[in-house]
Amino acid sequence: MAHNTNRERKSWKDDTRWLYKNLDRQRCLGTIAPAGLEPCGEPVTSEEEATVLGTFCWTAEKTVRVPGGEPVFQNVPLPAALPRAPNLKAAAKIRTMPPHILAPLAQAITTMSPSHHLRNTDLVVSRNSLRKLFALCAGRNQDSFRIGLHLINDTLVITKDDRFLWHPGVTRSEGVGLSFENRFAKPLAGREDDQSHHRILAYNLGDLRCVVQFEVDACYYPDAKPPDEAPEVPAADNGLAMADRLRQLSLGPAASPPTDRDATAAAASSQTTPRPIAPQSAMAELKTTNSRSKLREALPQLWFGRTPWFIQGFRSGDTVTKVEATSAAGRFAEWEQGNQETLRRVVSCIRELRETLRAAGPARRHCVLVYDKGAQGQQPGPRGVVRVFRSNVVRDPVPREMVEALWGPG
Repeated sequence: MAHNTNRERKSWKDDTRWLYKNLDRQRCLGTIAPAGLEPCGEPVTSEEEATVLGTFCWTAEKTVRVPGGEPVFQNVPLPAALPRAPNLKAAAKIRTMPPHILAPLAQAITTMSPSHHLRNTDLVVSRNSLRKLFALCAGRNQDSFRIGLHLINDTLVITKDDRFLWHPGVTRSEGVGLSFENRFAKPLAGREDDQSHHRILAYNLGDLRCVVQFEVDACYYPDAKPPDEAPEVPAADNGLAMADRLRQLSLGPAASPPTDRDATAAAASSQTTPRPIAPQSAMAELKTTNSRSKLREALPQLWFGRTPWFIQGFRSGDTVTKVEATSAAGRFAEWEQGNQETLRRVVSCIRELRETLRAAGPARRHCVLVYDKGAQGQQPGPRGVVRVFRSNVVRDPVPREMVEALWGPG
C-alpha cells in the first residue's frame, strides 16, 4: 500500500499536542499580542558596550568547562570540499537533558564574575528566545513554539522548551554548515574536544537590564594574532569547582550525593592555568551560502549576540570557493534604526510577560509561553497571539545554591 509521504509530513508538522504537554490549559494566565503592543518610550540601541560576564563550553563527555575557549578562524586553501556532517537528531545521547538548564550560565558567572549579582537584573534569556520574541513583535509568521518562563526574585528567566529534547552540549548544525565550522575554525591547543562554546553578556534593552547567553562559532582576528595573555580568572579553591563550593556552603540538611546527571550539569574542569579570554570584538558567526542575502537575514542574530563579525563561505555544491568576512557591527546602527519600533515592542513584551508572572502568585515558579501557529485566526482577536499557562511540571532552571549566590537569599 502506497504511503502519502507529503501528507504524513504535514500531519506530523501540524500536530500541536506537544505545545500543551504538561500544561494546565484550563488556566490561561495571560494572553498577549506582541505585534500590537505599544512600543516602550526608551530608545533601544547597541551603543553601550556589552559586558562579558562569563564563557563556557561543553566537552565530549557532556561536562562543562569554565572558562570556554572559542576556536580561532583560520584561512584554508580554496577551493575546499566539505563532507556532509551527520544529522544527529536520531541519536539517543542528545535527549539526556541536564536537570538545571542554566546551571552552566550560573557557574560561568560565579566563577568569572564573582562580584556580579543578578538581583537587579530584569531578564535572563538566550539569544534564540529573543529572536523569537522579535519576530512576534514584528508580526512575522513563524512555526509554533513554546518557551519556559520563570520568576527568580523579580528577574524574568526565559528558557528553551523545544518540541524535541536536545542536549545543549550537542550542536544542532549538520551537513556542510557544520563541516565549514570544523574546517575553518581551529581549536585552541589542548582544547580539541571542546564543543558548543557559549558566552554570557550583560547589556541593556531600553531600560531593561539583561543577561543574554548565546553560542559562538569562532574568534576572528583580521589584523592581529589572538591575545597572548588572559584576564585574571578566579581559580577554584583547592581544585574545587564553584558549584562544589556552593554545595558546601548550603545551610540546609546534608544532601545525598549528586547523581551522574547532576554532576554532568554542574561540574567543570578545575582551573589550573589562566586561559586567554577572547574579546567580544573578535566574536564571529560562520555560515555557508550561495547568495549575499545571508547577512541581512542574520542581523537579528548578530545584533542580539553583539557579534561583530560575519564570515560567509560561498559554495558551489559542497565546495567552498570563496570566503568573505564582513564587519556586521558596522551595520548595527542602521539595522536598529530601521527596526526601532519592533525592538521597543520587544521591551514592552518582556515587561508584559514579567507582569503576568508577578500576578500568577504561586504558579509563577514555572510557566510556559505558547505560540500556536495553527490557532491564529481561529479565535477572536488579533493574530500573532501568545498565551501563558502554568506548567504541571516544575523545572528549576538554576540550582538553589547558585540562586542564593547570584540573587542572594530569597
